[in-house]
Amino acid sequence: MTKVNRYGEFLEHLGWLQGAVVTDAHAHAIINNASNSIEIFSPKLLSEDFVLITASQSCNIANDDMDLGPHVEFSVGRLITRIDGNYSYNKNPRKLHTSYNEATDEGVVLRNIEILSKESIFIAKESLVTSNILFNKNAQFGYHEIDSYVAWLSGHYNKPALPTAFNNRLIETDRKDKRKAKAKSLSPLLSGIYVEINPFKELPPDEHYSVNLLGLLPVGNNEAEIISATKTMETFADLMRSATMNVKLVVTTEDKITVARLRNFKRFYYDDLSYREVSHPLPPE
Repeated sequence: MTKVNRYGEFLEHLGWLQGAVVTDAHAHAIINNASNSIEIFSPKLLSEDFVLITASQSCNIANDDMDLGPHVEFSVGRLITRIDGNYSYNKNPRKLHTSYNEATDEGVVLRNIEILSKESIFIAKESLVTSNILFNKNAQFGYHEIDSYVAWLSGHYNKPALPTAFNNRLIETDRKDKRKAKAKSLSPLLSGIYVEINPFKELPPDEHYSVNLLGLLPVGNNEAEIISATKTMETFADLMRSATMNVKLVVTTEDKITVARLRNFKRFYYDDLSYREVSHPLPPE
């Protein structure tokens, strides 16, 4: 029998949404009340500077059916001094660097945070309500930041699998990881890197891939910033060319490419090239 109560409705009334930021004593209260946090995070996390970001989709938070969604999921966001472009805008499937704005008595302050895919916390909706835990209404993500966070969350489940032969050729051509290290110095301006691989299948050694390599930047970046990001993307293009691939590179802003065209591309994570490294396992697809 379906168990229904009003906890979801009450959370919706309070304004809980995906991306809501929980700070200070309320964040500590979630850690102490969460079903999976004590062994994993406490007490070490409680001694660090952190916030919690609401990961659950907004409709799931508002759902009153406890059989379908009794918990709210949160991501741990550790406060950091600066953002590393390698981890911004969903470039890495395991780690995200992002920021939010917080209105304080001294004015609006930019908070930089680091989120790891392995650090999720679940708290019962009932506990969230009865413990009177609230999110910080003065802390808000910008449009691009919340969009990249949501895309990063979903990326754990829909990360594309590229042809093994394609990955192997890139790995074989850079055994000492020199190009790999250079390519990982990504421009913080890039919101995403995408590839269109032709043919999208396993190829024998005597056949070559043709690759359309696409670098996207958020709307509003100027020509100088596009040129700067293009220099970063050239390291990817050179790596692929050294693996005897035919590469065409385009770097542009998100408003200059259609959804129909983007559907032909797969998101490219450089970590895909090291998926067999035991010390750095990727999350399962």
